[in-house]
Amino acid sequence: MTTHEVVSSAPMIYTLQEVAEILRVTERTIYNYIHDKKLPAQKVGHNWRITSTDLQAFLDSGKL
Repeated sequence: MTTHEVVSSAPMIYTLQEVAEILRVTERTIYNYIHDKKLPAQKVGHNWRITSTDLQAFLDSGKL
């Protein structure tokens, strides 16, 4: 597998702010989804990151 294949097959990684903009809600709402374990996320340093795969699963689950 080449480096290009690894990068192109990797899911997008969003910030809390980007997910809030996509869903048109506040960052606090996204944080609450994470805190309530409705939306999987990983903390990187002091910042939350959400993969496109996890975001799509959250949307498909109807947990909004």
